[in-house]
Amino acid sequence: MTSADSQRSQPITDDVNINTAGNFLGSSHALKVGWLNVQSLSANKAVSVCEMIDDRKLDVIVLTETWHRSSDDVTLRLAAPAGFSAVDAVRVSDPSHGGIVFLHRSCYSCTRINLPSLSSFEGLCTR
Repeated sequence: MTSADSQRSQPITDDVNINTAGNFLGSSHALKVGWLNVQSLSANKAVSVCEMIDDRKLDVIVLTETWHRSSDDVTLRLAAPAGFSAVDAVRVSDPSHGGIVFLHRSCYSCTRINLPSLSSFEGLCTR
């Protein structure tokens, strides 16, 4: 088995990058943020993502390369644990590739900030 093979056989949760921000808005709770390139958010991966969010007690996670086609994609709902909301961006020029999803606890009010039209990649900005 090559090292590349052993890396692929590891659970998805080993690939997530997590940062803990300091106190958020004066709270005693440190904000736990993750990022994961999912390379196609299939139903199976969505369930694993959801479990990983719960297991690691993340407050926010950004998923890239989701390859979702719309904000109503069922895999987005499967990836979000109860009490989470999603803000997403589909790659307009090629909805079968790219894609960004920002999952956050619903207790944090997040809104999309409009960006200029992008042609070679997708972008997502929230506040």
